[in-house]
Amino acid sequence: MAMIQANQLAKELLYMADDEWVIGSFLAEMSGGGPFVEENVAISSIAQDEIGHAEIIYNEILDLDSAFQWESADGFVHQRPVSGFKVSALVSAKTIDWAAIIVQHYFYEAADQYRVSQLIEVVEGRTKNVLGQMAREERYHHRHWHTWLSKMSATLEGKRRIQEEIYHYWPKLAGFFHGTFLADDQTTFQSVKKELTTLGFATPEIKEGFSGRGVLSDDVKLLITRSRVLVEGMSGGKW
Repeated sequence: MAMIQANQLAKELLYMADDEWVIGSFLAEMSGGGPFVEENVAISSIAQDEIGHAEIIYNEILDLDSAFQWESADGFVHQRPVSGFKVSALVSAKTIDWAAIIVQHYFYEAADQYRVSQLIEVVEGRTKNVLGQMAREERYHHRHWHTWLSKMSATLEGKRRIQEEIYHYWPKLAGFFHGTFLADDQTTFQSVKKELTTLGFATPEIKEGFSGRGVLSDDVKLLITRSRVLVEGMSGGKW
């Protein structure tokens, strides 16, 4: 692959950072709501990773694109116009249903892991090192949610619930890369389909997926609003 231009890279990284911040924040709110104590610890760890990734990437963007005038990652979350958030539809819905959380995060981690692996091939220097560190953590996240899929497939009720969520989230997975440098890449789509088939799940046939970037859900708008209210209540608050 040829190296990616700085302005295009900044756009791709912004998509990634927004996704990481939103899905990490929603998962953090679920801490304590998992099916057992050990899983609550895992949820908290994964959520912390995702939010940490967002902070690292936001700061990386500041070094790549002078159009952003903020001094740190905080500006992207607390000062950017709400219309400037480019969150994918896949991560935009907050849910407390465990089956939905499993499928949403499994789909996201599969797509995000591939996105990171491909970006590593078209960047160099510090950005490459940052993405390499993230890739190692994303592999753990993907394995975690794949394990849950396998566990849920072991019972009829668990399998039924997961299957319903697969149908719900599938169009959002299919549209995840719309408008990105991976727009025509079907690798993630096919690998997820293969894994689900192996576990005995059906996958729908769709021609067009739904991206949703720039069309913010009420859940995301509320998350942004609440985060800003918290910061305004702090004196010099930082991440």
